[in-house]
Amino acid sequence: MHGLEDLIAGRVAPGVYRWRIDPEELFRTVRKAQAAAPTRTAEGRLALPLVMGGGHADLEMPPWLIRAEDAGWEVFGLGPADSKDAFLAQAGEVLEFPDYYNAHSWDAFYDLLTDMEWLPAERGYLVVWPGWPDLAERDADAFTTALDVFGDAVDAWAESDTPMYVLLPGEGKPPVPDAVAELPPLDG
Repeated sequence: MHGLEDLIAGRVAPGVYRWRIDPEELFRTVRKAQAAAPTRTAEGRLALPLVMGGGHADLEMPPWLIRAEDAGWEVFGLGPADSKDAFLAQAGEVLEFPDYYNAHSWDAFYDLLTDMEWLPAERGYLVVWPGWPDLAERDADAFTTALDVFGDAVDAWAESDTPMYVLLPGEGKPPVPDAVAELPPLDG
């Protein structure tokens, strides 16, 4: 389904992808089975933060998210941001970066994105960024830098047992930035 099944099964090379998924499917929810345990950090916090609305066994979640979490993936959802600082602050919160994180520095973002020791993943890290069109439209330089940093982090994780993937669902508003148009698609 949407190529995500292959990604979950480890048959897709780590990377940053355009995810061709119907927006209704991205957020369509079903009740997660009660037998499934929520994904939590060592401190007991939910690993899937509020932006995507998941992580609880009693919540309704998108079916793709349930499959990814049940397969051992740490899944994070990034919402809209209109500036570098807003993006870095949100990313730090969503990825549960330690308190010492400097939410104004791309270097700090990269350093923690390639560490993640406080949030070990069984299979890998999956960052789903449905809010990308807002940053692309309002702060193109920050958006391009964010894609570059994600690409570098994906490369850093690629040789490990816990790869990282970044998915940009949807098409965005025309004209689609070249940086997005050039990304490989993830679909059926």
